[in-house]
Amino acid sequence: MAAKKTGTTPEFMQQGVECFREYYGFLADRLRKDAEFGQELMSCREPMAAFSLWSDFGKEIVSDYQHEAQKLQAMTAEAVAAGMMGAQGIVENGIGLAGSTSPKV
Repeated sequence: MAAKKTGTTPEFMQQGVECFREYYGFLADRLRKDAEFGQELMSCREPMAAFSLWSDFGKEIVSDYQHEAQKLQAMTAEAVAAGMMGAQGIVENGIGLAGSTSPKV
């Protein structure tokens, strides 16, 4: 008797890859913004202008990290749900780790 193929374990792995891709994309963007900030800060001629720039940049950092954390939390929840479904399919269908079937007792 052939076992049903669930396809959820590859989906779980793909979602994990997407989480990493999202995170590293965020880091690349964040580093770009940090470098731009450094250049802007060096161009400030007055201390109050530098303080204002620094303050705005700090607020932007907090906002960026909060938004990214929410995005990654949602993506991780989806990946975990896919993994749980995959594990359930493996148990229900008797599919081994290598995709082979095991006899149901």
